[in-house]
Parts: sequence; C-alpha cells; structure tokens
Amino acid sequence: MIKQGIDSETQTAIKREADFYKYVYAQGNKRLANLLPEFYYFDHEQCILVTEMIHEAENARSYYFRSKNFSAGLASSIGYILGILHSCTEKEHTNTLNQFKSMHDWKAPNYLRLDALKHLSSASMSVLNILQEYPEFSQVFEDISNNWKEETIIHNDIRFDNFLIYGLKNSKKKVKLIDLELACVGDPRWDVASIFGEFLFQWVLSMPIVPDVHPQEYMKMAVYRIQTMRPAMRSFWNTYNRTREFEDFISNQFLLSSMSYVSMKLINSAFEVTDSVPKISNNVICLLQMSSNIFRRPVDAIRNLLGITVRYKN
Repeated sequence: MIKQGIDSETQTAIKREADFYKYVYAQGNKRLANLLPEFYYFDHEQCILVTEMIHEAENARSYYFRSKNFSAGLASSIGYILGILHSCTEKEHTNTLNQFKSMHDWKAPNYLRLDALKHLSSASMSVLNILQEYPEFSQVFEDISNNWKEETIIHNDIRFDNFLIYGLKNSKKKVKLIDLELACVGDPRWDVASIFGEFLFQWVLSMPIVPDVHPQEYMKMAVYRIQTMRPAMRSFWNTYNRTREFEDFISNQFLLSSMSYVSMKLINSAFEVTDSVPKISNNVICLLQMSSNIFRRPVDAIRNLLGITVRYKN
C-alpha cells in the first residue's frame, strides 16, 4: 500500500501515520504491531508511506452489509485491538507522546468553525439548526470539552471501514486496524464510543422511516435489527474491558462517561451523511433524537440500546 501527501493537509496526516508506525516499531511492541499492517518505508522529502497491502481483505462495514450478520467474534476482535492500542500507550512517558499531540479542538468541531459554515450543504445547515434549537446538544459539546482526557494514543477516526478482515477460507479470520493518519494522544472513550456509534448509526439508517407510522413499527422493519447488534456490542465491550484490565468501578465509570461521546459520534455521523445532499432525511432527524436521548439518559442507553447490564451503586 502506497500513500503520498499532495498538499499540506494530507502531508501532515501521512507524516502522522508514519510517525505512529515508527513509534510502535521503536518500542518493539509486537502485540500492537501484529494488529497493524506491516510498515516498510517512509520517504520524508516526497511524503511517501509504504505499508503492507493486505490481499483479499474486506472491511468490517462491507462484511456486515454483505452478511447482515453482526458477528460477536468480529466485534470481540475490534475490542481487543482497541484495548491493546490504549493499554500499550497509557503509561508512556509524556515526552515520548508529545509528537502525537491532538490537532483537534473539542471546543470547536470542524463543522462549527466559521470558515466551514459556508461549505455546509442545505441538509447540514438543517442539522446545525436542530443543534442550535435544543440546549442539550450544546451540553454534549461542553461535557466532552470539560472532561476530555489525554490518556493514551487513540486512533481518532474509528469506523467499521478501518478494520480489515482477512485470512484463508478454512482458517480463522484475522483483523487489522488501518488508516492511522489522525492518531493522537487523546481520550480512549472517543474510540470506544465510536464503535457503539457505528452500530447505532447503521441501525437507524436502515429503518424505513415514514410519516404517520409509530416508531415501534419502523424499528421492526429495519434492515439491521438492534436485537442482532446487541450481542456484538456486548462482546466488543467485554473484550475491551478485559484487555484494559479494568476494575469494576473503573469499568462502570468509563462506560457511563462514554455515553456523551456516543452522542457526539452520532452528531458527527449526522453531518457526514448530510454533507452532499440538499434535504435532511427523517433518518438523520431520528439519529439526532437518539443522540439527545443517550446524553440525557445514559444508564438507560447502556441497558436498552447497547444491551449491556451494569449495576450502578447510588
């Protein structure tokens, strides 16, 4: 696989990815290196990055679309990969991690910057209007801005597309994490919440939402059913939790506080899906409603949406 930066933005991103590969190899971290494509070469002057080309691979989104089977095994592998990524970098010396300082400002998401507003589609402007109308959305931004913790290196662009599944037909499938251009020191809850958000995003977008139909009815008609996703989400969380070796209290607090990040992920997804369309869809409105509900009732969201049972002490 060959990547080359052709402008300042892509050059910065590709250099960041190359720096991450160099960091992993310099640390001799075989557990983490085995979960990434093999790094071969980086030409700093030409900004050319060469990594392993994984043949006959399929990304997780394509796999889920094709099979309509939300494999708990695949979700567990994703949980393990993120658990290793976060565990292997949480105790690094600050000076070592300074090169991966975040380029992202949570107080000003890209789509809320003044220079970005003029490029928003009509549908994205409708999303922005909804965010401005309901105060809980500004609370989501404020909550993450106030509680963001730079604890580990995070992928920072987690989506199903960035997990490649490969392996011979009769052998156990393997999974690798790709596209690390945005890797930075950040809050591991953002990576974890992004996986939950990916499942919920696919569920909502698969619903045939039409006027005058009760939500219970179009949820039943969804192409991807939440009931089939819950075992996968549980498997993802359980494996991540074990890999991080969380104590019960830390585990519960991590999961509960991640719900604000799930809300943010769904807001981001709403902007992504409306980026080039003229009119906001009912599915996107439903996505924003879900984001609001998760933020206002996080314990209910963990139990009823994710299907994860956690006991919280009063």
